[in-house]
Amino acid sequence: MIRFLSFSLLLTVSLVFPARAQQPALVPYSPSIITDDKGHEWYIEHNGALQRNSNGPSMIGNCMIMQFGGQQFYPQQPMMSPDGKELSMTSQQPLGGLSVTRRITIMEKEGVLRYVDEFLNSTKRDLTVTIDMRHGLSNTAREITSNAGRPLKDSLEAEEFGVLALPQESEGNPPSLFFSVRAPKSASPLKLRIQNKYQISILHTLTIPAGQTQTLIHAVSQIEIPAKATPEDITKACAPLALSRLTKGLSKSVIKMAANLGPATGGFGLADWLPQQYWGLAPANSDQLALGKDSLLKGRSVLTRLGMVREAGQAFANLESAAAIAGPGFTGDQSGWIWLRDGQRWRGVLETPELKFILNSGAELPVTKLDRLVLAKGQQPPEPLAHTMLELWSGERIAIEPQGDLQASTLWGRLTVPWSEVIVWQKAEAQALGGLLCLRDGTRVRALPQAGKVKLKTKSLGEQEIDLADMRRLITPLVTTVSDEDSEPATSFLELAGEQRVVARVTAATLTLLTEGGPLSLSPGSIRELRDVSEGEGTAVRVFEADLWGGGIVKGTLENSRLHVEGRGLNWDIQARQILRMSNPVPVTDHTLMRRIGQLIQDLGNEQWKTREAASNALRELGPLARASLQEALKSATDAEVVRRLEELMQDPE
Repeated sequence: MIRFLSFSLLLTVSLVFPARAQQPALVPYSPSIITDDKGHEWYIEHNGALQRNSNGPSMIGNCMIMQFGGQQFYPQQPMMSPDGKELSMTSQQPLGGLSVTRRITIMEKEGVLRYVDEFLNSTKRDLTVTIDMRHGLSNTAREITSNAGRPLKDSLEAEEFGVLALPQESEGNPPSLFFSVRAPKSASPLKLRIQNKYQISILHTLTIPAGQTQTLIHAVSQIEIPAKATPEDITKACAPLALSRLTKGLSKSVIKMAANLGPATGGFGLADWLPQQYWGLAPANSDQLALGKDSLLKGRSVLTRLGMVREAGQAFANLESAAAIAGPGFTGDQSGWIWLRDGQRWRGVLETPELKFILNSGAELPVTKLDRLVLAKGQQPPEPLAHTMLELWSGERIAIEPQGDLQASTLWGRLTVPWSEVIVWQKAEAQALGGLLCLRDGTRVRALPQAGKVKLKTKSLGEQEIDLADMRRLITPLVTTVSDEDSEPATSFLELAGEQRVVARVTAATLTLLTEGGPLSLSPGSIRELRDVSEGEGTAVRVFEADLWGGGIVKGTLENSRLHVEGRGLNWDIQARQILRMSNPVPVTDHTLMRRIGQLIQDLGNEQWKTREAASNALRELGPLARASLQEALKSATDAEVVRRLEELMQDPE
């Protein structure tokens, strides 16, 4: 059980850091009723399905049933952690060439059951399979909607991520049942089948390469929704149940393999900038000329010159550098598009004199009103991304060669960073202030470009004067060298509301937590991690829990209403209520403690066994605070017992 410390005076303390126990072995699972912290009951069957097994009101009938290839998932003996919060079950034998493992985490505080279903293709060929997640309700629902409150029929819209079953008003007021099924804008194919508002089937189609694994991460929760709730009320109630907020504790490899978490676009959405199709047509071995929706010709294009009159001036391109062209027959006006193989996309009035199309049969066809022309695949694949690419609100994409610093505005003030540190500036989402600016150091903040025209050198259009207020999004070549896995920075950082993170340090001399026993002042560097543990997002008074480098846990409200932070290109005051987590990955050790650690390391070679053993125990309790000194001592140690004790201490988990 977690212990909380109480203090009656304002004081500075040194606490003992407890050694962490090793992960206990799993034990056989025996189904029983589980009650989460919100008071909702769950009964999990041996195959992970949910059954109604209590007299209380519930929408659960027979949910979370997994089927694929016409067969239902039946596992071997399921196992669980000793505390009963983690369940694991594996298929008895491969089904249709797939070995399946289902892992369930009971997230008591959130009132959520999280499922991670892993599918290993054990064959020597790629497999395409439809996974059917079936949910039978205990009674006919009043309505089945998306997380946005929109009544559902057969699919989710791009921004939607879940399915909500609302109970009839006369059913004893059971909680609604919510299924978190994907991340917004996920590219993983998903269909819904809703039968008489009584059974919901959520179908995911996966293509799994030979010998590889894909996962589906999804969740189910029981939530209180008022009978007269508006779509806005439903949106707010479902927001904390987005899958992006339910991945705590999952390894990066599992998240990366999840087919339904985010668009399948590679690092920071790179593939969206280098598409596989152009206006619905994929490049082939021949040029393709579309004539309306229903006609498509294949052959070879002949063009003396490819030009365009853009709003900012004239532009020219070689036919070999072009990937696709669209004209008035497609746009419906006088404008057209040129899409280049390097990812650039220009808009303006096309200049394609004497454009001809020679069919593969040899017949020649003059093109008078161009619809879409998709050119044949190039002999060599284009570079992943050789230049910084800027997308304007007009839809144009221009390759630029920026220099100097980028100026942006955030909720907390100005941000000035070198262009060389920018990875991507993602377009703004609905109801969000600015796009998400991602930097090399791990900072990810919503920002608006500083308005005003700047002169930028471009790859193909010479020097262009561009108002950065017209910028919709941006991507740089750093995406090819920096992983988009959500690895945490190695230096101090803060996680902020709106899925933002800033790499910076808190400069305040002390942070004061108002505990049950009184106020406690701590230096920011003495805190290993400070996290918001408030019960709900709308709670006015935020409660924080602090893990201390010196050992122990402190819980209370934060007396500081604002925290001043400093980092590269930023000097901000951030409201405490916007902070979700503060982390100091590296401990700050004062001189007194360093001297004590040095003496304890010397005592490892003392002639007295009791002294040596006491030194080992004291260093073990200091945990991460002593690790750097232990590493240095191990490099120069020559005494066999000292080496042995140092190695044992280094093997202890941090």
